[in-house]
Amino acid sequence: MRVFRQPATIAVLTALLVAMALASCRDSGPGTTKETRYVALGDSVVAGAGIARSSGPCQRSDHNYPSLLAKDLEVDTFVDQSCPNATTADALNGMERADGIDLPPQLDAVTEDTDVVTISIGANDEAFIPTVFACRVPVHSTSTDCATYEEQIPEALTTIEENVASLLKEIKQRAPDATIVLVSYLRLMPDSGTCSTVPIALEDVRTAAEHEGRLEAAQRNAAQAAGVRYLSMRSASAGHDACRGADDAWVSGATAAEGDGSQLHPRASGMRAVAEALKPEIADALTPAR
Repeated sequence: MRVFRQPATIAVLTALLVAMALASCRDSGPGTTKETRYVALGDSVVAGAGIARSSGPCQRSDHNYPSLLAKDLEVDTFVDQSCPNATTADALNGMERADGIDLPPQLDAVTEDTDVVTISIGANDEAFIPTVFACRVPVHSTSTDCATYEEQIPEALTTIEENVASLLKEIKQRAPDATIVLVSYLRLMPDSGTCSTVPIALEDVRTAAEHEGRLEAAQRNAAQAAGVRYLSMRSASAGHDACRGADDAWVSGATAAEGDGSQLHPRASGMRAVAEALKPEIADALTPAR
C-alpha cells in the first residue's frame, strides 16, 4: 500500500535532521576549541627580578619568560605565581614574607584543566645558590660559616633533589594531563677563566661553576624521578654567563643596568632566550585544534 506523507511533515523532519547534524558537528567536529591554560611557578629567575614593568608584591615582570610565552603562543588563561626568594616549601605551603604580605601556595593555581606548567625552583632551598655566592663575592653578605657550608653541600643537594621531586609529583597529581617542564637556571659563571663583571677570585669562578652544575644535576634527577620534562638552560646559556659583558651576557654581573635585571639574575635577553628554548617543549600543548 502506498503511503503519502504530508509536505509539512517532511519539512519538519528535514529541519530536525539538519539541526541534529549541525549540533553534532559543533560538539565533536574539528572546529571544537578548548581554552588553553598555562601556569608558571618558581622563584626570582622566573619572576624577572629587576626587569622593567614589574608589578605586585612579587614584582613580576611582564617581560619574564612566562609572560613572553603566553603572549607569543596566545594563551587564553595565563597565571604567573612566581616570586623572589621562593623555595619548594613556599610553592607547596605558601610564603610568609618579612613585609607582612603572606602569599598562598603557588600550587593553588595548578588545576585539573591546566595544559602547561613551567617551573624553575630549588636554588633557594637550603639557601644554596645565595650562600655559594655570598661566600665568594664581596657584594653579598652572609652569616654562614662558609667552610662548614662547603662540607654540607652534598647533603644540601640531596635535600634539594628530594624537595624538587616531591613538588613536581604534586604538580603532576593536580594536573595529570598537563605538559610539565622543569627549567634549569641560566649559567652564572663560566667553567674557568676570569670574570671582570663580578669581583670573584679566579679559583672561585671554577668552584662556583661546579656548584651550579651540581644543582642542575639535582634538578635533572628530580625531573626524571617525577616523570616530567627537563630543559637545561645551563647548557643553552654556555657563552652567555655573567662574565661575558653587556653584549653577550644573559644574566647581570655584580651590577645591573636599570630595568634590565638584578645582580646575578636574568636580563631581558636571558628571558627571551628561555622563552625561545621552551617554545618547542610546550607549543603543541598550547595550540589546540581550531
